[in-house]
Amino acid sequence: MDTKRMLQSSVLALTDDTLISISTVANAAREVANDGAEQFDPQVITQASSLSKLPLDPSSVDIVISIFRSIEFPGDLLVKEIFRVLKPGGTILIYSSQQSVIGEIDTAISGLQRKLLLGGFLEAEALQPKSVGLSTVICSFGVKAKKPSWNIGSSFALKKSIKSPVKVQNDDYSDLIDEDSLLTEEDLKKPQLPPG
Repeated sequence: MDTKRMLQSSVLALTDDTLISISTVANAAREVANDGAEQFDPQVITQASSLSKLPLDPSSVDIVISIFRSIEFPGDLLVKEIFRVLKPGGTILIYSSQQSVIGEIDTAISGLQRKLLLGGFLEAEALQPKSVGLSTVICSFGVKAKKPSWNIGSSFALKKSIKSPVKVQNDDYSDLIDEDSLLTEEDLKKPQLPPG
């Protein structure tokens, strides 16, 4: 196999904007691909929020980068499509730069992590938010996750730890109380039925 081809990763960039700079895609791809991939073959799809299906084959992309400004992007349908086109073990990065407050960013990050986990991805982790600009608070943040390397319907044995059953020993019988000693003489009398 060609060494150049091994170091090249196929990258799909999705955005809700009408255009995006290739340097933004390359920087985001370098942030994701720290596993030795040095070259990228980016495919860019703009206005991806209007798509119901991505025009790619299943399991055909190594890295998917979603760059957005809207909190609603990517939607659940698009996350499902990203899962479909991503190779097993592939990585997704959802990246945003928007004007917001730190508390809103934390909420957005946890929402993205939840969306990815519910979409079937593993190891959803937040990237460190970065502040840009002094006069306004523009923060860039991202969430990275991986597609499982196993396929739907595959099975494998779970390793089960074998523990010995818990043994309870009560050698101290002095704590036990005789039930009969709890009853008084009044309790032991037979009840009298009212005449009637």
